[in-house]
Amino acid sequence: MLQTSLHRSNKIPLYHQVAMLLRTELAEGRVEVGAKIPPEHDLMQRFSVSRITIRQAIDSLVQEGILVRKQGRGTFVLEAPRRNTVTELAGTLNAIETLGENTDVSLLGAVYVTCPPRIAQAFKMAQPMGTVLKVTRVRSSNGEPFEYLANWIAPDWASRINLDELRHKSLVSVLKRLGAQLDSADQIISATLTSPEVSECLGAPVGSPLLQGHRIYYAGGVSVMVLESLYRPDRYAYRVRLSAAEPLLSEVWVTSMTNPL
Repeated sequence: MLQTSLHRSNKIPLYHQVAMLLRTELAEGRVEVGAKIPPEHDLMQRFSVSRITIRQAIDSLVQEGILVRKQGRGTFVLEAPRRNTVTELAGTLNAIETLGENTDVSLLGAVYVTCPPRIAQAFKMAQPMGTVLKVTRVRSSNGEPFEYLANWIAPDWASRINLDELRHKSLVSVLKRLGAQLDSADQIISATLTSPEVSECLGAPVGSPLLQGHRIYYAGGVSVMVLESLYRPDRYAYRVRLSAAEPLLSEVWVTSMTNPL
């Protein structure tokens, strides 16, 4: 393991950062399952932190079932962290929506709320303080939660949705049944930190990093729904295959529609 510098000026506790880095290295197979991890003293030198910080980081990985302590022998890799779900971005809405066919979704709530400014901007609402439907859910794979979802439905469609349907149908299928011809979407992927609310839902430590997705669905050029997603990066990843639009002549890259990785 290489010497590693931590970000000491940000708000993420040092032991969270150490645990995150160790988790990533284990997921990448840098230490084999069953192997003994370096002793605390070596990790203290590597990260330039105290013994208690190292112990807190290791404790969190033990609680996750990634490491196991053996009395008098040390700490060993119990299993490599795994990403249960990988989404192939193939440039179509169908490719994105197939994720829902292979995962379980739990409905947390569906309420009519005052539209926050960032969502009103996406809907291009004339009255930013209008009412929209907010639907919150958690998506799991093999019993492990990996995605927290907050959907915002535009006012013209929100009032037409039967809330009981949301317990057993996806929002996309409900909107299609109502006549929404969803034909495109814009998506931005970034990063954020885990809030207390999301921590409880995803089982991720407060302040730990999450992938963040912001997606706007359109029907005939009109925004119909906004989806804000938060993903545990140790259980979920995006995978994209890129191909040169003009090989050797261009630095423009496009998403390949065939032969997913």
